[in-house]
Amino acid sequence: MGYQALLFCSDEKLLKVVGQVFGDLDFTVEPVHEPFAAVKKLMAQHYDAIVVDSENEQNASLLFKSARNSTSNHSTLAIALVEGQAGVAKAYRIGANLVLTKPSKPRERFGWREDSCEKRRRPPARPERPRPQHP
Repeated sequence: MGYQALLFCSDEKLLKVVGQVFGDLDFTVEPVHEPFAAVKKLMAQHYDAIVVDSENEQNASLLFKSARNSTSNHSTLAIALVEGQAGVAKAYRIGANLVLTKPSKPRERFGWREDSCEKRRRPPARPERPRPQHP
């Protein structure tokens, strides 16, 4: 059984990346583009996490407050997506429990690079040594 996440984001590229990352974490992601549609969903259904692109601070604040005030989502994990380090403090102030910075390059994913992670997972190739033969 997986988790449910409500994702409020207007950027299609970011929506795709975030959906993929949360899908890898066993979340079923429900994307929403309109803030009032998102509030309506928060009032009607339980989500384990709400992920909000906080590009528009008013919309992000509205969604976090709506989740906190609803009976089914008052303890939901609130995650904010911000542009650079400047938005981190602001995101916490408006109610985020966790803040992720948006990737700035196509090959980056929220603070870590895919290609550098791949390099760390694979051990370096070692030259093969001849095995000594025993009589």
